[in-house]
Amino acid sequence: MATDSATYSVLLVDADDGFLGETKSLLDGHKVYSARNISDAQRKLVEEGIDLAIVGPTFAHEAGVAETTLLFDVQPSLPVLLVSEGLNTTVLRAALRGGIKDVMETPL
Repeated sequence: MATDSATYSVLLVDADDGFLGETKSLLDGHKVYSARNISDAQRKLVEEGIDLAIVGPTFAHEAGVAETTLLFDVQPSLPVLLVSEGLNTTVLRAALRGGIKDVMETPL
């Protein structure tokens, strides 16, 4: 976990290299890790002290939201932000009910 309030450990989760690269560039000054799927993300949560997970558009559908909530099995208090290319009520409701802190639309 972050010891300095200005520097955070952020985990980016998505299969799209473009999303990972663009989002990483926005997080300059923070320690950024990436995972291409939820299993890899769970391993990163165990190995590293993560302050925030940003989950990309690959997971912005009902099944992806359900899979994303598996992150809470490893780190129950983890703040998770879901990024979507187009929001719909079903996905938004599933995300918020699943414990995801916020949902944003691209571009960031």
